[in-house]
Amino acid sequence: MNLKKDEVKIKIFHHHPTLFFTRGIGVFLAFSPFFLVATFFSGMLDMTQNIIVYISISLFFALYLIYDQRLYFLDRIIITNKRIIHVDWKNAFHNTEVEVELSDVQNVKTVESGILSFIPFLNYGTVSIETSSSTTAIIFTESSNPDRIKYFIYHLDVKPNTINHVLDLSQSNDQKTRKRT
Repeated sequence: MNLKKDEVKIKIFHHHPTLFFTRGIGVFLAFSPFFLVATFFSGMLDMTQNIIVYISISLFFALYLIYDQRLYFLDRIIITNKRIIHVDWKNAFHNTEVEVELSDVQNVKTVESGILSFIPFLNYGTVSIETSSSTTAIIFTESSNPDRIKYFIYHLDVKPNTINHVLDLSQSNDQKTRKRT
């Protein structure tokens, strides 16, 4: 992802952190049959072979879990002062980036489904950012607090020029503070 001239990152949104845990449980459940098979055949192997089998399964499980969690963490929405960028990692070597200019945003929808998404500290859902073009849309699933993202985007869309002034103002305040000290 390359930023354009005079473009500044404002906010980055990731998937909800609680869902990392649920994905980890899913990976554990997928690997549990391997441990059951190893336990079933453990009577045929001596102690060192059993240890090697269990360590091998555990190592493979841990590496896959790290790989899956890392890809899940790398998925994000980046909001700049000019556009919205969705980075979606498919695997370790392939990702897709969809970008939408702030001026092209027509509608932002949020969908919260499931019992867990309505619990206040587990507030997660899907954010859909639609544009005037029917082919370009950003769909970010399992986002943390989707209504906050919607609110944030709408307020950027209403006053996109204000963003630069606010950033310049904070930089000038920093310079004034440095001169005083």
